[in-house]
Amino acid sequence: MDQNTAESVLGVKNDGISEQPQDSHQDSFKNKSTKEKVIYMIKAIVIGQVLSLCIAGTSTMTNSLTTNLGISIPTTQSFFLYVLLMVVYVPYTYFKYGLVSLKYFKKIWYWYILLGFVDVEGNYFVVKAYNYTSLLSCALLDVWTLPCVVLLTFVLFRVKYKLGQYTAIAFCLAGLGTLIYLDNKDDGNVAGPNPVKGDIFMIIGATFYALSNILLEYIVRQRPVYETLGYLGVFGTIINGIQLVSLELNEIRSVSWTAQAVGYNAGFVIFMFLFYSLTPYLFRITSATFFNLSILTSDVYILVISIFVFENKVSALYSIAFVLVVFGLLIFNISPTLAGKNIVKLPGFRRLENEV
Repeated sequence: MDQNTAESVLGVKNDGISEQPQDSHQDSFKNKSTKEKVIYMIKAIVIGQVLSLCIAGTSTMTNSLTTNLGISIPTTQSFFLYVLLMVVYVPYTYFKYGLVSLKYFKKIWYWYILLGFVDVEGNYFVVKAYNYTSLLSCALLDVWTLPCVVLLTFVLFRVKYKLGQYTAIAFCLAGLGTLIYLDNKDDGNVAGPNPVKGDIFMIIGATFYALSNILLEYIVRQRPVYETLGYLGVFGTIINGIQLVSLELNEIRSVSWTAQAVGYNAGFVIFMFLFYSLTPYLFRITSATFFNLSILTSDVYILVISIFVFENKVSALYSIAFVLVVFGLLIFNISPTLAGKNIVKLPGFRRLENEV
């Protein structure tokens, strides 16, 4: 899942996130005392920054694994994430709903398979990109997810965007173009061993992320978040496991599983699991706009880590690319989007809607 478009990941308008309608949270907030409002906002800000740190944490763990230890096992890293999602959320789903959940699952199972596939490939290409380009390049290049999501939400959800938001996308793409130019130039500042290849992998991964985000949002508009995450874990484990056996068995056998290697992998899985799990809760107490604004700070955290931990030198043009991307994301999220009333009905969900 992608930090720049995670507002689309878990379906703000889905009642499965909360047992209360979203508007009720706004009414509840109005009725709180001043002290309660302060506590409420502090809680929201803290959770938002925890999510932002999770993003920076997963990036740092992966970059440390490849840079410090020379280990590249993207499929293996993600495999443990999907297993954890399955182990935690599938039992909870059946505890909550029993076999009724299986009844609904049978109507849209093929969408869960597609969701698992695009999410697995998104994680694979993004993690793989760290092998070839720098930590900061990866942090900014995933902005490509934004125009992809805009296109998909326009087609699928009939979302209406404003001129300012299209301008924001132009800023982001300008920053992305500047970044690719710098990586292709490779002046020894922040570029990795094969920055062009890394940039391509990151853009492919970001495209898969966009597909995953939109499909996941579509599903959770109909079904509870924990149920969707549970089935994502099931099919993610199966698809990721097949890919692992096909692509990474030799790499796994050659890895020296030192405490450092195990620690980096465990850190990646924990950060990712927390990110997947906490995002719906932030949606529940605030909004998608607040969430996306909160995680903008992840790029700042990654910039600091890139300079002070990995000792990368950042050129003036690179700083311009960074500002363009962050400024574009900020503009995009200031102005709310308008969801259309006639959402496209995909096969399977028509039957599901009639019975929910």
